[in-house]
Amino acid sequence: MNKKALIFLGQPPGANGVQSTRYTKLAKPLEAKGWDLYFVGPDPRLTSVVLEPTRGARCFYSSGIAKARYYSVLRHRLPKSHLLGRSFYAACQAFSMIIARLKNQDTAVEFLKQMRSVGQQVLTKHKIDLIAGDCPEFEVLALAAEMASEHKLPLFAIYEDPYAAREVNNFTAHEYDRQKAIIDQANLTAFASSLTRQRYIDCGLVKKTSTYFYDSYDEIENTLNIENEAGSQGTKLSFLHLGNLAQWRPIEALLSALKTYNLNSAQSIEFNNYGICYPQAVDAVKKDHVLSQAFKLKGSVSWSDSHLRAAASDVLVTIIGPRHQDNCPSKFFEYMGHHKPLLVLGPHGNPVADLLNNIGVGVYADIEDTSAILRAIEKVVDESDKFRHAYTLNRKKVERFSVNSVAQDWQKMLDRAIISEHETGSKFS
Repeated sequence: MNKKALIFLGQPPGANGVQSTRYTKLAKPLEAKGWDLYFVGPDPRLTSVVLEPTRGARCFYSSGIAKARYYSVLRHRLPKSHLLGRSFYAACQAFSMIIARLKNQDTAVEFLKQMRSVGQQVLTKHKIDLIAGDCPEFEVLALAAEMASEHKLPLFAIYEDPYAAREVNNFTAHEYDRQKAIIDQANLTAFASSLTRQRYIDCGLVKKTSTYFYDSYDEIENTLNIENEAGSQGTKLSFLHLGNLAQWRPIEALLSALKTYNLNSAQSIEFNNYGICYPQAVDAVKKDHVLSQAFKLKGSVSWSDSHLRAAASDVLVTIIGPRHQDNCPSKFFEYMGHHKPLLVLGPHGNPVADLLNNIGVGVYADIEDTSAILRAIEKVVDESDKFRHAYTLNRKKVERFSVNSVAQDWQKMLDRAIISEHETGSKFS
């Protein structure tokens, strides 16, 4: 009989985002490896602009969502051309926020109370062996710790992102004592980055059992035939970035390198970004004739559509902000199954640089260095055949990040998390 893990998430399967897709991919392979995953989190129909398939994941949703958040979701589900509808939901959102303030409603407390209630129902109905909580929503992890303590169940603490201020060369943990209490309670603490784990060790928060994990890629069947994103054969190369570009992911150096390349190369690049981009970059693109032709801003797409666009592109791009030295973005792993050359822009010292160098399927460059980015673009274009061939040449290294391989890592983590350190007498790393 399979063991059962109850995982509290701010972004459960069915929602659109990193947490959702990670656990959606893992649920079925882990079931075959002896673990059934049960998820508690806010209902994606109320919180997610784009709804995703759950692939049969066992999801128990909470409806305790602030009305203002729900109206914001409804507003963003409408196309920008729907001015009347978007204006109506914006007014509803503003009105709901005013009412909440007048009533002194703490929507965060209500959100957690509803999650607790749903979690309690799952624990009553099912024989759960382990409780886990996933941070970046630290209060969700704290709720999981409370419920694990109340029900005398082992706790598995998962850090998708650190609960800390992480500026360049500076890492300061938030609510140090609260975090330490939860990490000390947990049988196992796992981090989505080896550098984040090391930072938690260095600041004294992690003294017990800990490890780190990677995201994975899943072989999917691309059933639709999409033309090359650039819309031409041979004269243009299509670069693809999937995700929002906030100011903490600056692209000024990228835009400068892209412009220089297109002005001096016989083969131009069309860079397609699916997601929101910060205003200063948008203005810079609009004001420059070369960039307005080269850098295309498009709306966010669903998980399945993102894979269709990856399949139709020549080079896949990952962008990591300068202050996120420890961040290992899921999109770096997510699209490896397409066997496309990868271009990663990020800060020095990020673990992804070593991973990419080891498997040899692309180029890493400093996100703030125009010359370095230009050299990386030239290399990924000139040696694209070599990078594509590297997926076959280094097949075992690449398959280390397949969903089946990563699910095996999770099986080991879950097995370890239900055994106390006292019982094993050893660390897990």
